[in-house]
Amino acid sequence: MRRLFYCLALLFTAGIFSVRAEVRVSIECERVNYLLYAPVVVRVIIQNNTEVDLSLQSQGESWLSFIVTRGDGFAVHTDQKLEMGPVVIKAGATKSTTINLTPHYSFREQGNYKVRAVVDIPGQGQMLSGNLQFNVVKGQTVLSRTRPLEGSERTYTLIRFSPDNTSTQLYLRVDDAKENLVYSTLELGPVTSTVVPPQIAFDKDGNLHVLHTVGQGSYRYNRVSPTGVLENQSNYEAMPEMPPRLTSAGEGAIMVAGGQVLNQENRRDRLSEAKFPSATAKGKAPEANTPANGPVKPQ
Repeated sequence: MRRLFYCLALLFTAGIFSVRAEVRVSIECERVNYLLYAPVVVRVIIQNNTEVDLSLQSQGESWLSFIVTRGDGFAVHTDQKLEMGPVVIKAGATKSTTINLTPHYSFREQGNYKVRAVVDIPGQGQMLSGNLQFNVVKGQTVLSRTRPLEGSERTYTLIRFSPDNTSTQLYLRVDDAKENLVYSTLELGPVTSTVVPPQIAFDKDGNLHVLHTVGQGSYRYNRVSPTGVLENQSNYEAMPEMPPRLTSAGEGAIMVAGGQVLNQENRRDRLSEAKFPSATAKGKAPEANTPANGPVKPQ
């Protein structure tokens, strides 16, 4: 009888191990270097190589979580709880989801980090991905302006950052030191010259207008709200003896004078906040083309 029980236990354990061995979890990202407070977006891929459907459901804790450590091996604590909706992965199928780690984990200083995805399989334990390494870099401050707003102060900082060896991007960080909040870190577009500084101006509503060169005779215009929402973006081409410039349009308004507009796009994404296909911040449901998280706390 004892031998029969032992054999059944072995079969049960082997069955669980077989299922877990045939479920594979991997994690990837587009690049290695990220600007401090900017989105660190990772893609988690789950392969169900079993012959049965895999149902992932959060029971108290999210079925998807991450282990984030610094280069010195110390764990990075969680800032904001990650919540995932239920997901069914058909037998033999693969599903993936993208997550912006920045609002959820406290990597608030430059350095090297490692992250592993953890998938909780109901009744079968946890499956871990391999380690994904990335670097957080401060970038080079181009200029910074602080303005009073509603009893506090809002700081707007333009930063040059090279995510790889082939390009340099101009970013805008909007933060409130008194409230200890970084509202957003926006990628405004490529920048090629340190000789020609970006032009900036504020309108009567507190919106920041930025015009900078992106290439020979090419300019990028951005309008950003006081809360760090990118509301308008346009490309301009310099006309003979009439390069684009920011100027007053009267009654506190700002406009681009000179040059020729090539395209115009209204954008309302906070680029420091991910769009989660299946993940939400606590108390919020994901919606297409809308931010899913609030500001980031620096400390």
